[in-house]
Amino acid sequence: MTNQIPAELEDWVSLRAECTVGKIFERLKSGVEHDIGIRQTAIPAEGYPKLWVERGVGSGSFKVILDGAYKDPVTAKTTIVHSVVDFTFDQHKILVHDEDRKITYVATATLCDDGKCRLSVGGQELELWQFRKRALEGLLFNEYLP
Repeated sequence: MTNQIPAELEDWVSLRAECTVGKIFERLKSGVEHDIGIRQTAIPAEGYPKLWVERGVGSGSFKVILDGAYKDPVTAKTTIVHSVVDFTFDQHKILVHDEDRKITYVATATLCDDGKCRLSVGGQELELWQFRKRALEGLLFNEYLP
């Protein structure tokens, strides 16, 4: 029987040492900014709350904010909307909080069996886009946005 492990995975210890929460968090932040930019293009300038990313002090946090007035196109009733998804990290984990500061997700870095660095959430290995989707879908696609 021959060894089927690719050469680059033989040194899994070095790969795992490079798979850090800090590095993943920077990629997460860039991905979220990209997601918000795409979503903003589908929101008309009038009648809907604004959506943006606000960076925290230092590099350990950022938040996505949906804030402003929503004018119902059918009833013309105006509703003030304010929702936040907050991302923070420390040395060992990434935390996602909702606007009530309730923790919605806790993620750690893991080196998967295929040699890819991913996030582990509740024992499930996630690509960054999957984690962003879980954390942001309720904010980006709700009753106040088209």
